[in-house]
Amino acid sequence: MPFQAYDFNGGQFQVTAEIKADFEDKGYILVRNLLNDPELNKIRGVLENSDAVERNSLLLDDGGERKAKMCLWNQPGSDVTGMVARSEKVAETCEKLLGGEVYHYHTKLMMKEAQTGGQ
Repeated sequence: MPFQAYDFNGGQFQVTAEIKADFEDKGYILVRNLLNDPELNKIRGVLENSDAVERNSLLLDDGGERKAKMCLWNQPGSDVTGMVARSEKVAETCEKLLGGEVYHYHTKLMMKEAQTGGQ
């Protein structure tokens, strides 16, 4: 069954009965443009230009001869990635979909260079 994509057009994302039904049926929904270009640029800047991500990354075997990197954290920090996790757009939407208060379990960032990692 193909997934249905929904668009965020600014303001507050409304979880409709249709969206909730899609989530319950498939276990996920796709919300396009949930983060706008300036927000994405801030996130990209932090993730690509911070030595914290590189310092805290683990090198992982892919089961073959290639490698990938993973950075994992359990507490949403006060940086831009933590702010996204706690933002109304993300947290409130998740609460509406799940029917109650949500908690941050962990954030995982998978990284790989071109022509490396994965099979």
